Amino acid sequence: MMNKLLTPKADTEKTNEQTSKVLGSMIGVYQPDPPQSPLIFTFPHSGRNYPLQLLEQTSLSLIDLRRSEDAFVDLLFPNTALPEASFITAKFPRVWVDVNRHPKDLDPEMFEQEVRITNNRPSKNLTAGFGVIPKLVAPGLPVYSQKLAMAEALKRLDCTHTPYHQAIEQAIAKVKPVFGFVIIVDCHSMPSSSVANTPDGIADIVLGDRYESSCDPKITDIMQELFYENSLKVAKNQPYAGGYSLLRHGRPMDNVHSIQIEISRNLYMDEENLQKTSGFIDLQLKLEKFMKQLDVYAMTYCSTM
Repeated sequence: MMNKLLTPKADTEKTNEQTSKVLGSMIGVYQPDPPQSPLIFTFPHSGRNYPLQLLEQTSLSLIDLRRSEDAFVDLLFPNTALPEASFITAKFPRVWVDVNRHPKDLDPEMFEQEVRITNNRPSKNLTAGFGVIPKLVAPGLPVYSQKLAMAEALKRLDCTHTPYHQAIEQAIAKVKPVFGFVIIVDCHSMPSSSVANTPDGIADIVLGDRYESSCDPKITDIMQELFYENSLKVAKNQPYAGGYSLLRHGRPMDNVHSIQIEISRNLYMDEENLQKTSGFIDLQLKLEKFMKQLDVYAMTYCSTM
């Protein structure tokens, strides 16, 4: 069944006070107590709760704002398929705060006050307009009609970026003592046009482990095999090797493994109108099977450590 999309009318009915309360609960956490699986599924870019404040600061339509979403990815990996695992979801939109960027990846041109960038050099994403608070929703589509106050940016990060990564760290702290290791599966989607010419050919899935630095390559290889078994073509690390989340949380030497999954959007949605297609259910079933297979493998991996 197709989910009803958000509409500007529905969002603009919220007051600023209501929006503030919503932002306070915009991290979704599901975790059995005690943990029953070493798997943690994370969803940094699937949020679709758009604050009123954002809608008032932009001249873009809601559908244009939503083009930066990894739309419906959290629904492709439902926790009902693997209730033993942990799930952490950013419910706020990526265009509000991108939790897969460094918190200091701020564009000084976006703010009224001077911004001191403490990173040694601006990232490629920041230079392109896609920092932790994005300037663009897509190439040529600026988000804001005017400059923002720096205090607002810091408040956004405090209410969203910080608690999101704290939730992941807390999940790791609960899971690792039980199993001795953790596998974080960071779930994303990608425009179908971006993977037409990967080194491995046209791909349905791109697995990113930052070139084996964020995850044991044996885990990456097993995931690739499982996707192949489910009739999905896989590429590794190109064009997506993984972002800030993998860099922050992936510590294979400490038995914390983090891997990114990018799914081609044309498998399950109309990329122009942001609507699910008939392929959604088929892909969801394949991914549910993949989740269960990966959990079985994880238990084997645990026993061989």
